[in-house]
Amino acid sequence: DLWVRAALLLEANEDLDGAIERYKLTLDVQPAHTGAIDALSRLYEKRGDLRGQADLLRRQAELADDPIVKASKLTALGKLRLEKLKDKQAAESAYEQALELDPDNRTAAVGLGQLALTEKRWEDAVQLLQPLLEVGEELPRETAQSLLTGLGDAYRELGEIERAELAYTTARKIFPDDRGLAVRLAELAEVSGKHADAAELFSTLLDDGGSSLSTDERSTLLLKLGKVREALGELPAATAAYSAASELLPSAREPLAALGLAQEKQGNWEGAARTLERELDLEAVEAKRFDLLVRAGDAAVQLKDREQAARRYVSALEINADDRNLLSKLMAVYSTSKDWTKLVEVLVRMARVVDDPRLCGKYLYTAAGIAHTELGELDEAIEYYDSALGFDATLDSAFRGLVECLSKAGAWDRLASAYRAQLERRREELDDEQRAALWDTLGSIYLDKLHRIDPAVEAYETASELQPENRSRTELLVELYSRAPSRFADRAIAAHDRLLDGNPYRVESYRALRKLYTQLQRPDEAWLVCQALRSLNMAEPEEEQFFKRHRIQAPATARECITDELWREHLLLPEQDQALTTMLALLQPAAVADLAQEPEAFGIQRDQPIDCERTDAIIAQMLHYASGVLLVPLPPVFYRQRDPGGVSFAFTNPPAVGLGQGALRSAPDQALAFIAGRQLSFYRPGHYMRQLVPTGSGLRAWLLAAIRLGNPRFPVPDAQRELVERNVAAISRTLHPPQQQALTSMVDQLLREQPELDMKRWALAVDLVADRVGFVLANSLDAAVAVVRASPQESSYASERDRLKSLYQFAVSPAYAALRKAIGVTIG
Repeated sequence: DLWVRAALLLEANEDLDGAIERYKLTLDVQPAHTGAIDALSRLYEKRGDLRGQADLLRRQAELADDPIVKASKLTALGKLRLEKLKDKQAAESAYEQALELDPDNRTAAVGLGQLALTEKRWEDAVQLLQPLLEVGEELPRETAQSLLTGLGDAYRELGEIERAELAYTTARKIFPDDRGLAVRLAELAEVSGKHADAAELFSTLLDDGGSSLSTDERSTLLLKLGKVREALGELPAATAAYSAASELLPSAREPLAALGLAQEKQGNWEGAARTLERELDLEAVEAKRFDLLVRAGDAAVQLKDREQAARRYVSALEINADDRNLLSKLMAVYSTSKDWTKLVEVLVRMARVVDDPRLCGKYLYTAAGIAHTELGELDEAIEYYDSALGFDATLDSAFRGLVECLSKAGAWDRLASAYRAQLERRREELDDEQRAALWDTLGSIYLDKLHRIDPAVEAYETASELQPENRSRTELLVELYSRAPSRFADRAIAAHDRLLDGNPYRVESYRALRKLYTQLQRPDEAWLVCQALRSLNMAEPEEEQFFKRHRIQAPATARECITDELWREHLLLPEQDQALTTMLALLQPAAVADLAQEPEAFGIQRDQPIDCERTDAIIAQMLHYASGVLLVPLPPVFYRQRDPGGVSFAFTNPPAVGLGQGALRSAPDQALAFIAGRQLSFYRPGHYMRQLVPTGSGLRAWLLAAIRLGNPRFPVPDAQRELVERNVAAISRTLHPPQQQALTSMVDQLLREQPELDMKRWALAVDLVADRVGFVLANSLDAAVAVVRASPQESSYASERDRLKSLYQFAVSPAYAALRKAIGVTIG
């Protein structure tokens, strides 16, 4: 009581701070002292101490025993904190505590609802304020207006259109003159798709507002009316509304923007162009100015004012230089107006901004074409064509354009480089024929334009590797080689060899080779060519004289033997597959054991072989000599007294050679050497199978037997089943297990590498090799030709024509010349 009396005296003396301090001391002693509390409340309000008031209300709430009273104090505290102290968080806490104590506390709910609306927590706002719909008229008018309007806004944000409409309608019943509510109801109709209702509401607002509407309000309503009219498809009415809104606020951008878009939709390009110019005057943001400039350019295009369109597009390009859509528009304008120089610039810029290499190449190719055909700027066109190909090498038309420009400019070095670059770029895509064509053209550039023979030869040779069968190119190469024989001698010889392989009677090659060998001072090769020319009755007098001067009318006197390596390098044909020969050599013992006949079947006696080294029979001597040179062991040789024929095969075990009466008749030594050499060539490992099994089907049956040896389930044609099984048994009887294993391994490898084996092709190659061997020993092309012509057709798979062609080609080949040198039978 003393503290209170002291406070009253100080208060009477206008010492408010002293009074407040004594009242606080009173409350420290007696917290529920009503007089002190009321006095403090009065003093805080008088002094304007909001925080003091808040602290006092908090203290009162803490002291109150009745929940309703406590809630009331907390509600007052929340309102003070929210409205006066602007402390939303503290206010929200007070309201929540009050509402927890008194769920019917409308003021606390309103406070929390206001906070939720302010913070756009729409769901919380709806939960707190929804009950107020039923009691809206009971609320203070200001509170009811703001809260019901806010509740409607919350429903609208949550997409609950009907409830939003109910909230706005309830509020409007209380405040029928509230224009904002009318606008909200109109906007809600628009959002819900009720555009006709919205249009009517906005029209009513405009009509009823009269002079009470400010310029801003009328412009806003007109803008909204225009939007719903546009949504209804009433573009003229919408345009009129936008236009009126813009006239009211000439500096407002939204009505102007809506007006321009509406004019564009109607195709009113003149109006749109004017509106866009007004927008450009108002807009300072570059991104927005860019869009406006592009649209202004589009409007100018529609008005066929290409100059204005180009200006606007270029202005936009200054803002965003890499916009592909804009560049495309500008490209179209320049293309239509045939402003080729600027169109090229745009195309090049387009090429810089696209990511797709092919599209980039396309733009550059188009730029090159314009520079080439429209502007006649060859240098620019060349640059663009070349760049386009760098991005997309498949642009054949770009390459053709580049070639044409470089040709017109006479830039032959650059043209050659362009061909090389194209070959490099497309080396994985082009087939051999296409690549060969490019190399051919490159060769002609070097030859005809740059007069440089070495790179021309290189180009044609590369093309020839891709198309070895192209004779015209080979003939061209031969002609080029002849211009520098000292540098290209070996290449020229190889080229003539290819030509003669296709046509052994090509006299131009013989003449060229003879001249070349003479220039190179290679007499043996020159003599071989002269021999061929004479045999063909095509020799010139000096050629025939040279041939006769060095001719030796006797078999070759070899100083060295023909080793396996010489066989492989100089005698065997590519068609004679060596893996197949090796496999047949492994099978040969089994075939000999199975197919051999008794000597009596051939009219010979096993115990009466001929001593070929000492006999008087020339053919036997030749067989002995051939065996030594060829390194082929001489089989037993027997006379066949009752055989009128010549040298024959005796299919005995071991194999033998039979000499009939015809073999003993007098004949030129060189012819007998040919016969002996040819005969013995068939006794090489594997070659004998050609005579022992003379048909392709028979040879295949042995191959199938070798396969079945390792894979008994391998399918065999019914027609050959019995023969194959017989051959399998022969292999099993004759070959030891290691030999059988080696055979199986060889067959597996052969089939992996060559699933289809041509036995007849192999046999034909063996026969032609036999002719080569005979010719080497005879040392006379005339003698070899004579024997071939006298031979019966059945003695070889090859026809007489093919045998002679093969002989003539071999007679002047580098392989034969090298073999002669190796065994020491060259002239001189």
